[in-house]
Amino acid sequence: MFGTISEEKLAEVNAEKLEAAPMEIKAGKPAKMTRRELRDSVFRIIFRMEFCDEEEMEEQTEEYFDELEKEPSEFLPETKLRARIVDAEATVKRRKKMTAEEMQQKLIREALAKQEGMDEADKEYIRAKVKAIVEHEAELDAWIEKYSEGWKVSRLGKSELAILRLGTYEIKLDEDIPEKVAINEAVELSKIYCDEKAYVFVNGILSKIMNE
Repeated sequence: MFGTISEEKLAEVNAEKLEAAPMEIKAGKPAKMTRRELRDSVFRIIFRMEFCDEEEMEEQTEEYFDELEKEPSEFLPETKLRARIVDAEATVKRRKKMTAEEMQQKLIREALAKQEGMDEADKEYIRAKVKAIVEHEAELDAWIEKYSEGWKVSRLGKSELAILRLGTYEIKLDEDIPEKVAINEAVELSKIYCDEKAYVFVNGILSKIMNE
């Protein structure tokens, strides 16, 4: 657990970082999501689909967007945002999954997305990608099973399966994503959302799919 940090200390620790934030963030305008953040949202919706029928895809996608916007506009006042940045940096030091700067920018973008709504272009990108992955699920699963050394998709963890489907789609069917980038991003997702060594399994299967 993190110790109690006074508002004065938070202001002192984070003043320089908040001052260095991009102009669109300082002005209170939503910052367009990065490709990694878009991918993270696609993963979360694909993961949800493991518990739903395909017919519920659109409903689940819109529910996800609604959840991002449920909080009131003042849900992250400046002092609370600073506290989250401090906590995030402590987490980075322990887990080394994101740089402190990446975590800071992610938190600010998430705050603004909830505060003023996710960019509609981002929503359309997420909707289209989720739809394509769900529509090609059988094809994606066939590639995964071919290289998973006897593991049927039904035996894979739901997080690992969602990441593998997303990664396989990007390798085989998404011309906008370089294959190695797709693998690297899948590995990063698995480090965050799966068991400690799952990233090795994910990397191995996707590398074989890429080299097919």
